[in-house]
Amino acid sequence: MKKILILATLIALTSPMTICAQVTIGSALNPSPGAILDLKENSNYGANSTRGLVLPRVKLTAKNELFPMFKEDPNYTSIVKDEQDALHIGLLVYNLNQCDGFGKGVYQWEGKSWVPLLGVKAGISPPDLTSTYPATEKIDDNTLLVHLPSGLDIRTFPSDKKFSLPINWSDATKGSMNRTAVAASAFGGLNFVNPDDHPTSWTPNPATISPVTFNFHLNDMSDIITSRNANISDPFKSRETILTFELPGNECYSEKAVQVRMNQTNYRLVVSRYSGELQEFGYRFRNSTSLNPSGADYYRFLSTPNNEIEVYSNLVWNRTYSTTTTGIVDEINIPVSDGKNTIDGTYPFAKTYFPTYNVNIDGTRGKEIGVINFTDAASTARMYPVEVHLVQCRSGDFDAPENAPNDPSMWSDRALRHTDEQGKPFYSAYFGSAGRWMTTNLATTAYSAGSNGTKELKPYVDISTELQDSGNPKYAYPQKGAVNFDPGTVLDWGATPTDWRWEEGLLYNWYAASGRNYNATDNTDEANTTPNQPIQGICPNGWHLPSDEEWHELEKEIYENIDKYGMYDMTDITVWNTHISSTTPVGWNPSWNTDIWFRGNPIGDNHLGHGAAMKEICPILDGNFFAYQIGSLNYSKEPKSGGFSAIMVGRITGKEDGISPDIMYQQHRGWDTNFWSSSQFSADDAWERALAIRNGGVSRRSIYKTRLQSVRCKKSSL
Repeated sequence: MKKILILATLIALTSPMTICAQVTIGSALNPSPGAILDLKENSNYGANSTRGLVLPRVKLTAKNELFPMFKEDPNYTSIVKDEQDALHIGLLVYNLNQCDGFGKGVYQWEGKSWVPLLGVKAGISPPDLTSTYPATEKIDDNTLLVHLPSGLDIRTFPSDKKFSLPINWSDATKGSMNRTAVAASAFGGLNFVNPDDHPTSWTPNPATISPVTFNFHLNDMSDIITSRNANISDPFKSRETILTFELPGNECYSEKAVQVRMNQTNYRLVVSRYSGELQEFGYRFRNSTSLNPSGADYYRFLSTPNNEIEVYSNLVWNRTYSTTTTGIVDEINIPVSDGKNTIDGTYPFAKTYFPTYNVNIDGTRGKEIGVINFTDAASTARMYPVEVHLVQCRSGDFDAPENAPNDPSMWSDRALRHTDEQGKPFYSAYFGSAGRWMTTNLATTAYSAGSNGTKELKPYVDISTELQDSGNPKYAYPQKGAVNFDPGTVLDWGATPTDWRWEEGLLYNWYAASGRNYNATDNTDEANTTPNQPIQGICPNGWHLPSDEEWHELEKEIYENIDKYGMYDMTDITVWNTHISSTTPVGWNPSWNTDIWFRGNPIGDNHLGHGAAMKEICPILDGNFFAYQIGSLNYSKEPKSGGFSAIMVGRITGKEDGISPDIMYQQHRGWDTNFWSSSQFSADDAWERALAIRNGGVSRRSIYKTRLQSVRCKKSSL
C-alpha cells in the first residue's frame, strides 16, 4: 500500500499541469468559473458596473521616449534605455497631451516609438499659413514663396494684369490674422498697377475668417526688361515684395509670424551671348501662336563650331542632343542637367562646356552638325526652350555637286560642278522657271572666245577712280581684313590674297562684267527688259550676265518656293507660305519689279524672306569680327542642295569722302554683297542686286559702273 501511495505521489509531482489564479476587481464576490480577471460590482445577470479598470493616464512628450514614466530617471540612457524600451513593448497608455504632435487617446509602445491606436483624436496644430495659388512654394515653417510670372518668359501673364492670392490660416477661432509689415526686397519691389493694388491697401486687415483672398493688379517686367530678345543686356532680373502676417496662438503654441514673399523673376537661358564665334543675332524668338506647332515659344540659335559653349541661366535646365551630320562632333560634353534656380536678380555665372569637334573636314561647309535642346527642368516650364543649331562653318569647302555632263540636255534640275575655259570651277543649280544660275561667284580673269567683251581685261592696280571713267574693264580680288579696307597706297588688287576661297570669286566693274563699252551719250534705261540676245560679257561660253528682268524672275522663284532653296524647318515654311498667300496680290508683287532698295516684305525680324534664303548660311571666314557674330540671318541651302548661297564679300568702291582724288577701297566685307545685271540705267550707272547681312529682302537699285562687284551668270537657252 505504501508503494502505491509513493508511486501516485511521484506521478502527481512529475505530471504537467496548469494552475490559474482567479481575481475579482470591484467587489468581494468570487470570480466567474474559468475567469482569470473578473470586473464586477455584483452578481446580477446583465447588470452594469460602476467600477472598472482604467489605463494609465499620462501626458506623452516625445514620440520615441517612454516619457513621462522615466522622465526623472537619470539612468534612462544608452543601455538602460534600450533595456527598458524592450521590456515595455505592448504597454498601453491613455495620452492627455494634445501638443507636440500628439492627440488624446490610446497609444501603444512598440519598442522604439509610441503608435496611436484607432480613435485617437487629432492634436492641436501650430499656427500655419498656406496658399492655393498654383505657383506657391513652402520654404520653411515661417516662409511662403509665391512665384509670379514676369510677362516676358514662357509663363502666362493675364492680359488684364489681375491676380488673386488666396490665404488659408489657422486657427481663426483663436483670433485674427494681422498683416504687420510690407517691404520691398533689396533688389526692388513689385510694380503694382495702382496704389490700391499695393499690399499696404489690402483688406481686410485684420482678417477674421479663413480663407481670405486678396485681389490686385500687377505690371509685367517690361519696364526693366525691354524685350524677349535674348540679346538684351540682362534678362535675368527679379523683384520681390515681402508681406509679414501675425497668426494667433493657441493652447499649445504662441503667436507666429509668417512671411509671404511675392517674387517676380524672369527666367531665361542664354547661350554664348558674348562668345565671338557664335553669332549674336543667331537668337530668334518664335511666337507660339504662329511659329511653333508644339504650342511652346522658344528661341532658335544658329551656331558655328567653336572651342567652348557658355550657358547663362537662372534656373535648373535639361539638355538633349541629336546628330544631323555624323563625324563632326565627337562629344557634346554638356551635362544632361545643370544650372541653379536663382530668384534674386543676380546675373548668373557662365557654365562653360567644351565640345570636341572635327572642324576641318573637307566638304562640310554649311551643313548642320546637330541640334542641342535646352529645356526647363521644372515640371511647369518657366523659360523659353532654346534650340542651338550647330552649323559647320569652319570648313572652307562645300560638299561639291556632281560634275556636269558634257551634254547640257542631261543636266535636268540637278546641282552641278563645272569648269570654265580657264579651268576654274564653279557650281550651278536649277531655279525652276528662272532657269539655271551659278551658285558660286565667277572667278575668271579673261573673256571667253566669242564673248562680246573686246577690250583686254586687266587687274585693278590703282587706288584712284579717275582712270575708271573711260570704261576700261577691270577686276580685283576681294580684300580681307577690316570691313572697310583702305590700302592708302597703290595696291596690286590682282594678286591672290592668302587663304582666298575660289567660291568668293573676283570683283568686276560693270564694263568687265558686261563686256560693254562706255558711251557718254547713251542714257537708255534698260530696267525690266531682256535684250534680244543675252549679253555674255565675262561669263563662260553658254552662260550670260543676267538682265534686270531675269533677276526679277530669280527672286520671284525663290520668294514663292522658299522651302526649295532655304534652310528652314517646316514651321518656318508653313508660316512663310501662309504669309505670302494672304497678301494682296498673292505671291510676288509686280510692283517690286520697279521698286528700288530692299523689297520682298520679310517677316520674323528679317529671318524669313527670299533674301535671307539666298545668303550663305555661314559667315565669310575672314570677315569682320562683328559681322561674323551677326551672320545668322542667312538661310540658303548649300550649293549641292540647290541653294543660291550668296557670299558676303562686299565690294570695291569709291571712298567718296570728299577728298580728292576719290580713292577705291574694299567696303563691307562680311556685311553685304552686290551682283551686276547686264541692264544699264544710264551712261554712268547700271542696275544691281544687293543682299545685306541684317535684311531678309533683296535690294534693287542703280549704281555707278566703276564699282567692282560680284558676278553670277545664268545658263543661256539651249
